Amino acid sequence: MIHFKQSEISIDQIDLNDRSYIFTYDPRLAPLITSIKQIGIVNSPVLEQKSEASYRIVTGLKRILALKQLKENKLRATIYHSETGEPDYRIFLFTLYENLGTRALNVIEKANVIYKLIHRYQISKETIIKEIFPLLELGENPQVLDRYLNLVALEDYLKLSILEDFISIDMALLMQSLSPPERQVMFQFFQEIKLGKNQQKEFFRLLQDLSKLNKQPVAAILGGELIKNIMSDERSTPGQKMNKIKEYLLKLRYRRFSKTEEAFRELKRELKLPPSISFQPPPFFEGSNYRIDFSFKNGSDFEKILKILNTIAEKHQLEKLDRLVESHVT
Repeated sequence: MIHFKQSEISIDQIDLNDRSYIFTYDPRLAPLITSIKQIGIVNSPVLEQKSEASYRIVTGLKRILALKQLKENKLRATIYHSETGEPDYRIFLFTLYENLGTRALNVIEKANVIYKLIHRYQISKETIIKEIFPLLELGENPQVLDRYLNLVALEDYLKLSILEDFISIDMALLMQSLSPPERQVMFQFFQEIKLGKNQQKEFFRLLQDLSKLNKQPVAAILGGELIKNIMSDERSTPGQKMNKIKEYLLKLRYRRFSKTEEAFRELKRELKLPPSISFQPPPFFEGSNYRIDFSFKNGSDFEKILKILNTIAEKHQLEKLDRLVESHVT
């Protein structure tokens, strides 16, 4: 049985660097500070007494940090006295169960729990999968354990982005293959043109391929003059910028794409289509469905357009199109 007592202590006696029991992850303090100003501390933090004048936090890290920002000197806490002065596995489990009883842990907190159990308390991976995974609703797959452990090493901006559902766990882990400065550049790029999760993966793989092929850092590719000009164009929407940058990167990645695009432009010139007829390839020539759109004012205009299209068909002017598609695919 673990016994606790209530006591008032100085906040300066709390070792804020000792986070043996802490797995909570949400660095935003502003809402909590507002709450404390209005109603004070409702639930006292729980502390473990390490020595006569030193305490480690069991629960309530954010409350204590908020009180420090409010320039408070003392707080009332629930105290547990440590017999050895070392972190107690029973107290960690107490903290875990207390949190699970009141809220759902986010993915970063689950990662922190697994990391601390292994590295602080030397609990085996088999025991964690068998006994802790059910509590965290993580199933039984051993690969999930390593996946969550990798989340602990992420920078705070990536962890927050996962929690805010801006990037996926997979994307965050993929970005670990980059150097820290390159991760930051890549992330800022995602933010600036507001890429969705699937688009993030697409751009990441494209940039990674280019980096390997050209032996050039990702940051250097994204810092190129053309991309900087596209990004700074205030007349373009984020979606337009994304398409322009994608087209440019594809040209760099796939030299054949550039040749196919030029061949298509030459074909359009040969067709001598009037402005009322629009002829478009599939996006980035990924597919074989070409599109013709036309506009007309009256029946006479409509007949002229049909005549132009029939003439193109009769003269087999689109035979080059078949070769164009074949050359790009093969």
